[in-house]
Amino acid sequence: MTTQNRIKLENILKDRFKNDKHTTISSLPQPDSFKDMNKATKRVIEAINKDETITIVGDYDVDGVVSTTIMVEFFNKIGKRVKWIVPNRFKHGYGLSQKIAQKIDDGLVITVDNGITAYETALILKKKNIDLIITEGFCS
Repeated sequence: MTTQNRIKLENILKDRFKNDKHTTISSLPQPDSFKDMNKATKRVIEAINKDETITIVGDYDVDGVVSTTIMVEFFNKIGKRVKWIVPNRFKHGYGLSQKIAQKIDDGLVITVDNGITAYETALILKKKNIDLIITEGFCS
């Protein structure tokens, strides 16, 4: 690689987060600043205390798989076994689809990296008396 190309590449890498408002850990928003965080926290605690089934529904992209893994690992570390689903986009479609909802019978569903467009599926879960917590990075 020539010096000129290396300098161009360094500048591109340096500038890629120029407009990102969260470039340090201390600049990240406080968790309780997210909409309904206290409500969601109480519901998760209730599900744990009542030994309800918790199902994590992720996404098939990198951040969806990583988010699913983090959630499952968290619950495992506190001694709570959870179910998890990462949809096959060819069989189930994107995120929390109606096909995924048909596989869930009870408890609490937590989406990671999806769910904000799943209005019809949310209604299906509601009819089955299954609570839904949606976490999605694009909501911020």
